[in-house]
Amino acid sequence: MQPEISVIMPVYNASKYLREAIESVLNQTYKEFELIILNDCSTDNSAEIIIEYAKKDSRIQFVNQDINIGPSLLRNLGIEKSKGKFIALLDADDIALPTRFEKQRQILLENDQIGLCGSWYTLFGEGMENRVIKTIPNPELVKILFLDNNNIGNSTVMLKKEILGELRFDLNYVPVEDYELWSRLILKTNFYNIPESLVLYRWHETNITQTKKENTEKSLKKIKANQFKLLDIEVNDSNYEIFKDVFELKLKNDSNNVLQVIAAGNLIIEKNKIKNIYNQALLEEYIEKVAIKSLRKAKNCNFHYYKNIQKEKHLIKKIPFIKRISFLFICLFRGC
Repeated sequence: MQPEISVIMPVYNASKYLREAIESVLNQTYKEFELIILNDCSTDNSAEIIIEYAKKDSRIQFVNQDINIGPSLLRNLGIEKSKGKFIALLDADDIALPTRFEKQRQILLENDQIGLCGSWYTLFGEGMENRVIKTIPNPELVKILFLDNNNIGNSTVMLKKEILGELRFDLNYVPVEDYELWSRLILKTNFYNIPESLVLYRWHETNITQTKKENTEKSLKKIKANQFKLLDIEVNDSNYEIFKDVFELKLKNDSNNVLQVIAAGNLIIEKNKIKNIYNQALLEEYIEKVAIKSLRKAKNCNFHYYKNIQKEKHLIKKIPFIKRISFLFICLFRGC
């Protein structure tokens, strides 16, 4: 029987947690799936564990790499080998809760406009309390927030293979290649996060090297610049922080920077009126909400700053009268 769901699980030296991950898939309430486990030349006994399970369950497909290629290329290989209508991702140290496939499949079947379905997820690990990460459900808002960050937990992803088409994970954006792929895919379809934790995401207390931090920052800049380019906005090293702050509230930001952030937000709003990529009303509401909080909490406030803020009438009229008076007194007498 043709599997409806292809589950892709890359593995590298994951023997400590691998059994839990595999069994969480095998114990799903929805059973029509294939589990493609790709071993990335592990040096522990991960391969032996996979073979053990593959012998007991014919839905498991074992792919063994002779050389290490990394999780992104493994996922791409898994996509090529997949036979299902839907593709689900799960890392080898995470756990899918029993109804995950059933609920995500239902969403994708019933909604033609939704091509990718994620969910909330729970961070857990040794020495920490479980914490539910509540990703945004609203597809239009998810798309807007991709200008700022990745709103999809990778191990929560189930998507329609036909929507993915030829798109694949790009090694040029490691270690945030999932964010980069979703930032391209979200232009083709809608994303939805089920407001329920359906995955346990294992948190490891590992040190992030300086090199990885630098690569992450470089990749994030490129991903965001690529998205802003669709709005005919050039984002580079000189203005990256300004456009970043349009979506990220920064308290006690310098007043001159706040004015630049507000101008950048206004530019995004005006460009989107032409390009119509994002829901205009939601985009304006989100940008203005962040701007209002930022302008009221800026440092180095003075009367010159207050006069410039007064020019932003679309923002001022949305500040309650009492808070406007308070803001004026702060700028005139106290500073920030």
